[in-house]
Amino acid sequence: MRLSWIFALLFFLLLMQCANVDEENWVFLGISSIDMSTDYYDANSIRKGSGFFSGPTAKVSVLVIYPDNHPELKSEKALMQFYCKKKTFLTLEKLQLRKDGTTKKVTKQSWVLDVPPNTIAEKLFNIVCR
Repeated sequence: MRLSWIFALLFFLLLMQCANVDEENWVFLGISSIDMSTDYYDANSIRKGSGFFSGPTAKVSVLVIYPDNHPELKSEKALMQFYCKKKTFLTLEKLQLRKDGTTKKVTKQSWVLDVPPNTIAEKLFNIVCR
């Protein structure tokens, strides 16, 4: 009898641990003035770190929904890394949903970009690097 209680307790604890997995929590960032896309970030995906040379960093998932008049894409989901000290960022990977229903995975881009002022990228930088 005592052993069954221990197994029941262990099962309950395992079940509670599985329930604590982060769910996506998409937060509206704004509408891009460049392509009129609607941009969101996943607040539960923010992960802060630090590199020996790069200093403080932050990774975050981003969702971009394009307007109907976009020639190729419906949406993109991307993983971005910000270098907080240098105010730069890199897109690590992205998954594009195309208008024809196909998807395309784009892996790490090889260049680091400055965060432009007064943009959605700067707004996101201010959120994840604070």
